[in-house]
Amino acid sequence: MNRDLFLADLQISNLNFRPGRLGGKVWGLIQLKRCGFDVPTFVAISPSALKEKLWEKDKCFYDEIFAWVKQTQVVEGAKKFIVRSSSQLEDQKYSSCAGVFKSIVIENIADIFGAIEEVLLHAEREIEKRQNIYKLDIAVILQRYIEGKISGVCFSVEPLKANPQLGYGECVFGENKLLVDGSCIPTRFTFDFFPPRIVDLFPGDKAPVEIDPKILDSLVICVLSMEWVFKYPVDIEWTWDGEKVWFLQVRYVTSLRPDSSLLPQECSTSWFFNQRFVEPITPFTRTTLLPRVIKKAHLDALQMRGKVRDVKVDFFAGQVYIPHKVYIDILDACPKWWLSGDLKQLFPGNCPCGYQKRDIVGFSFWIDSFYQLFKNYKHSLFIMRSWKKWQEKANLILNSFATLDLSKLTTEEWLSLWNELELLNDEFFAIHRWAILWANYVYRLGGKYIANILRKYRAFPYSVTRISNMRLLKFISSKDENLREELITNYGHRCENLDYYSPRWAEMIDEMKEKLEVDVSDECKDWDKLGKEEKFSKSRLILGFIIPLLKFPIKFINLREEQRFEWEKVLYAQKRLVLEAGKRLVERGIIKKVEDVWFLTWDEFLNCFISVEVLTDDIVAQRKHEWCVYHGFNKPLFVGRRRQEKEPQAKSTILELKGIGVSYGKVRGVAHIMNSPDDLLPSIPRPRILVGHSLNPGQTWCLELWDGFVLETGSELSHPAILAREYEVPMITAVENVLSVLNEGDMIEVDCESGVVRIIKNRE
Repeated sequence: MNRDLFLADLQISNLNFRPGRLGGKVWGLIQLKRCGFDVPTFVAISPSALKEKLWEKDKCFYDEIFAWVKQTQVVEGAKKFIVRSSSQLEDQKYSSCAGVFKSIVIENIADIFGAIEEVLLHAEREIEKRQNIYKLDIAVILQRYIEGKISGVCFSVEPLKANPQLGYGECVFGENKLLVDGSCIPTRFTFDFFPPRIVDLFPGDKAPVEIDPKILDSLVICVLSMEWVFKYPVDIEWTWDGEKVWFLQVRYVTSLRPDSSLLPQECSTSWFFNQRFVEPITPFTRTTLLPRVIKKAHLDALQMRGKVRDVKVDFFAGQVYIPHKVYIDILDACPKWWLSGDLKQLFPGNCPCGYQKRDIVGFSFWIDSFYQLFKNYKHSLFIMRSWKKWQEKANLILNSFATLDLSKLTTEEWLSLWNELELLNDEFFAIHRWAILWANYVYRLGGKYIANILRKYRAFPYSVTRISNMRLLKFISSKDENLREELITNYGHRCENLDYYSPRWAEMIDEMKEKLEVDVSDECKDWDKLGKEEKFSKSRLILGFIIPLLKFPIKFINLREEQRFEWEKVLYAQKRLVLEAGKRLVERGIIKKVEDVWFLTWDEFLNCFISVEVLTDDIVAQRKHEWCVYHGFNKPLFVGRRRQEKEPQAKSTILELKGIGVSYGKVRGVAHIMNSPDDLLPSIPRPRILVGHSLNPGQTWCLELWDGFVLETGSELSHPAILAREYEVPMITAVENVLSVLNEGDMIEVDCESGVVRIIKNRE
């Protein structure tokens, strides 16, 4: 097979493939195939082959395609084939373009190339409609078509009220087109993962009234496997031919909304503002590192203010949320002018428990602050000396750690080494809290103006974080192997996320080089030459005399990043130690994979490591599933109550029609009846709501033109519903006899949360 063609069944194991090369659909099919699931035989035709051979009518290219089709007909008994596009615009985390691009089923092999051309031209038109400013390469999938008896779509989590405990699916008799096009009302069901079982089932029209347990088992296995590959909640399309389940497609689930029961019930702010825990926090980190950090960051701060309170944090979507009452106690009597910027980060404008005290001077706050300053003088007033001592101690321990053969450590030696590193962490927190305070104080008392001036003339010393980032960019662009060794040696412990599980640079340097193609900016190219080869202007000459005088405040501004950089070395050592323990647990058959160790709590880990306690596989699998689902949640900075605003007085309702809310929000507007498939352009002012029998994927270009949709058919997993959620347009489907009840010009309200269409006022 020509190198511009990719035959999944034969070349899958040797392919060095990136998602962008052949588009989202192909990448999903490859992942399904790699995991051993039944995927109809397919060939992906690359953009270069299409450009250089299809349009040029290359005879060898045509012969290769025909040969593959005939072989598939003979060997597998294939009767039909399907032609689909695959581009970088499709099946992404935040934009699925579900059903937008055309697929064509063919029976006569003579029609193959005509179908390929039609699919390509349609895809190009759709990309132009979306005003995409980039030229996107489009690949084509040619695949055996399975005529299924039952077909469906399965989500690893229900999209509207997402709860990791339950998956969600829909199915119909026959082919999947009926479901995804929104032209029917399918059977809907929710299910448990551990063990697989149906929780609720709502039969549809001309759809199964029950789900075969064997089909459900196959769906659960596939969903959980692909979810871990994607590290994100997934959506799979499948069909059952009477003998086995075939998997046709897998992609990210977009626009998830968590179930309200999962949200913290009191006003809270996301800790670190999502900057240091970018990914969901794993159980191991939650029960080891996190309690130590919380103690120093909040419990000690409360004690400084003479407050006695247990800090009970909330966890949502794998993030930590600190109750506002904790911050209010810490900031008691603090002048608002001193915290004006921080208050906006800690309390949203409409929070009913926002920081309201308006002390001009704040005597009690300053008294407490100075008392603690002198009480902890060793770390607060002599912070540079304390920091230097910590560095010396840490370097001594870490240098000794680097010489150890971790595989030969006894259990007692492992625990002793872990405790030694934990003690280092505690000592670091005691110093670092004062570095944060000094950095903030210096910055507020004029430091930010000094920094801005020095940056303007490129005279402000770069922080170690920025230097390492620029070195990384230079390596990715230049592929210089000498830089690779330098990065691993000096910066390999770096990580954007504080969770132990998250990969360090040393673990992903080659992956970053393969995935990222960047041009190094001038700033990155000669960062180490700054101030040496430039012409010194008069301003820079003056700054040359001033900079030594500003050395002290500059040092404090950069101190926080410098300390975190050094601390990450300790975290990396701890990670390596836990991974070694994970290998031993795998050898003992306690966990299946080394990475599973991060999904144990500290107590569970100790019991398994010391007492050889056996865990059920479902415990780890459930937590990995939850961790993947949390990636799909929007993690707000603030959660909890909001200051109540007066709602306009509701008008009396003439009639209510019940349906299925498949999107979000509520809208009130004038109804327009869609009398024909082409009746999509609005002729009435906003807010306006389109009412019709159904909306197929080819009509979804009109979603942005209307403020809401009411349809007689369709379901939550149909392509129009998926796109309505992405566009945040309210949509209700399966409203029985809506076209015979509503009239053109009626004032109606679409309430997705309750799935109700309310007639407010009939047309006059």
